Formats: sequence, structure tokens, C-alpha cells
Amino acid sequence: MTGTEQLPPPSNPLAVARRLLPDWQTEDGRLVCRRWRGSWMRWTGTCWREMDDAQMRAHMYTRLEHATFSAPGKDGEPEERDWAPTKQKISNLLDALSAITLLPTDIDAPAWIDGADDGQRDGSPIVACRNGLLRIRDRALLPHTPEFFNLVSVPFAYDPDATAPTWERFLGQIWPDDPDSIRALQEWFGYVLSGRTDQQKILLIKGPSRSGKGTIARVLKELVGRDNLAGPTLAGLGSNFGLSSLLGKPLA
Repeated sequence: MTGTEQLPPPSNPLAVARRLLPDWQTEDGRLVCRRWRGSWMRWTGTCWREMDDAQMRAHMYTRLEHATFSAPGKDGEPEERDWAPTKQKISNLLDALSAITLLPTDIDAPAWIDGADDGQRDGSPIVACRNGLLRIRDRALLPHTPEFFNLVSVPFAYDPDATAPTWERFLGQIWPDDPDSIRALQEWFGYVLSGRTDQQKILLIKGPSRSGKGTIARVLKELVGRDNLAGPTLAGLGSNFGLSSLLGKPLA
């Protein structure tokens, strides 16, 4: 049995969960796996993504396949036994892990979680970019951290010196005398990129064919990233579980 890991017995799932907890922590003790609103969430390095229960169970079976525990033998002396994961043992263990990694259901993403306020968490909107967390108030780029519970991360780096002359020229062509529409579209793009959904708003762009609607939609899709996009139909939204495709997606 050399090379195996000895854990508490399956009859004490909470003790086992606490022994396994470092698997879901950074070197400084920050959790990178949480239970939130009935789902397992895993930090990817730039944002939090949902893991289905099958993924989590498969991981635990593999993790515990060669584990052992100590138990009293027939002669009263301790003996080493196989942990031997089963459906019931894994279910009990996952329930215990849920308890010690639980994130309150009243937390809405994006939000700062855990730890004391360090001056960075002033309620200012933040956009998670590939190279850090962009604080909109002062354009400061903060380091990525699992303490920022966000479900959306845009697939590009923030560049403070970037310009968009082609995009600005395009907007000037479709709204040559309507700067308010350009500002409204900019506000909507910012709202979607922030990952927020608390305004509960839908944007309707109305216009004739070849007036720029499709171009605007394609640009927003690329900005948000395909992992953050849902494409439901109106008929589908009215069906059973029709809204499930919208979970964790800032753009439909």
C-alpha cells in the first residue's frame, strides 16, 4: 500500500472534506472552488465557471481511488483499509464539501467576497480582462483574484492606449446627427461587458436592412466572447427550462 494517501474514514465525511480542502485553495488559502446556488463553481484564473455535478463526482472518484483509512482490526490493532469510493460515500463527501465552501445565495455576481476591504472594493464597476481586473472609476488594472466573484471575463487584454477609428467612423456614418444614440450604445456595451444584469434591461435596435444592426451585434459578440453568449429563440424561452441557457450569460 505504499504511495497511497491515508484519510479519515468514510464515516466522517466532514473530516475528509477538511483534509481535501487544500485541493481547492491557492497557496495563500483562497478558495478556488465554491458551492453557490446549487452549483459547483470553479475559478479559472480570470473568472468563475460552473462545473456540473458529474464533473465533480468524477474528480472525487479519481481522487479517492487509491486512498486508505485506518480502522480497528479483529485483534484490536489498527489496520489499513481501502477508502473504496462508492456513490453514497461520494455523495456524503460532496455534501460536506458544500458546507465548508458554501457561498451565500444572496451574493450576486459580480461581487467581492471574503477578506477585508483593502481600498480596492469601493463598489466601482469592474471588467475582468485577460490581463487583470479593470476598475472603471480610475482605469486601474488590479490583479486577478478568486476573491472577485465574477462569471464573465472578456477574451482580450485591456490596453489604455487603444483606439478604434474604424468603429468610430462606422458609428458616425449610421448616426451622423445623433450623438445621443452613440452614447446610449456605448453605455449598453459597457453594461454588458461589466457582467452586470441587475438593471433587468433588454436593448432593441430598430432599423431598415443594412443599417448597421448586424455589425453592431457581431462586434458586441466578439467583445463579450462566445463563452459569455447565449442564443435562445423566443419559442425556446417559453418552454420548460427554456431560461436555463441564460444562466451566467450577460448577453443573449
